[in-house]
Amino acid sequence: SAGAGLALALLFSLRDQGVKMPHGCFLLSPWADLTGDAPTYRSNRWRDLWLSRRKTRKWAPWYAGGQDFKNPYISPVFGDFAGLPPLLVLVGEQEVLLDDARTVAEKARQGKVSVELQVWPGMQHVWPIGLPQISESKEAMKAIASFLARTT
Repeated sequence: SAGAGLALALLFSLRDQGVKMPHGCFLLSPWADLTGDAPTYRSNRWRDLWLSRRKTRKWAPWYAGGQDFKNPYISPVFGDFAGLPPLLVLVGEQEVLLDDARTVAEKARQGKVSVELQVWPGMQHVWPIGLPQISESKEAMKAIASFLARTT
């Protein structure tokens, strides 16, 4: 979540500095809009057992360090995705961050970036790494490995 937001901010920075980009990037449940205004913060509040609007609103100022939440390096959904490498975005259907992931994918498409958004039914936050004993976690890892094999 926060790591995916940081990964996007790093990609923006690399692009903006003219540094060679990686061949691709996968994002797990990106926390990409620190304003916390997305509808799934409300619609999934009883479904997401890991995250909540209350938690992200508490953590957002710590993450932003006094910066404007709409700064693209803080909340990548407010940035220009043009020039980024291919992206794979995985998110659980029950997450409060579902709309952040959807918006990342849409912004990538607007920027002519190859993006694959996978919304996994019934899944909670960080299921690919946080719940390694379930089959969906193993399948998510296979999807990531496949993406990396195609892009690197």
